[in-house]
Amino acid sequence: MRRLRTENPSFYTCRKLADSFGCSPSFVSYITPLTPSRQRAALAKRDREHEKARARWGEKASLIREIRRKRKEFW
Repeated sequence: MRRLRTENPSFYTCRKLADSFGCSPSFVSYITPLTPSRQRAALAKRDREHEKARARWGEKASLIREIRRKRKEFW
C-alpha cells in the first residue's frame, strides 16, 4: 500500500487503495501520508478547481458567500 501510494499518489488515491485493500480511506491516509510538498500541491489543485467553480456562480450566490465569510470573521 505504501509503495503504491508513494509511486503515484494522483492515481492511487486513498479511496482507491481503501477499496483495493478493504479498509477505510482514513486508515490509508494514516498509514501512507503524502509528503508535505505533494500535500501542498494537492491542496493548491483543489483550490484552483474550487475557484473555477466559484467563477461560475451568479451574483446572488456570491453575495451570500461573502456575507457568510464576513460573519465568520466576527466569531
